[in-house]
Amino acid sequence: TFDNIEGSCLGLLLIDSWRQYFDLKGRQDIPRSYGDNIVIKNVNLTTKRFASVKRYDEEYTVSNITFENVKVKTDNPEWNRDAIDNVKLVNTFINDVEQ
Repeated sequence: TFDNIEGSCLGLLLIDSWRQYFDLKGRQDIPRSYGDNIVIKNVNLTTKRFASVKRYDEEYTVSNITFENVKVKTDNPEWNRDAIDNVKLVNTFINDVEQ
């Protein structure tokens, strides 16, 4: 859970493949990663973008993210909510538009 966040940043949420220190150590397959049951609540931010979310089914699964009482002012409100399985938006506003 991420709770009571205020201020400014580049983006509220970034989901992408992480390979900076990627070493399979001889393994042929990529081990899967999971992010599940994440709550982001009581947020008031100014950002460059709301979220940058990419889907890589062969590498990771992200599911069950709840945004609750979130207010974000941003230059780029677009985001790929389809990259997350089961997104719940409760009292969430991007640029004063309820989501």
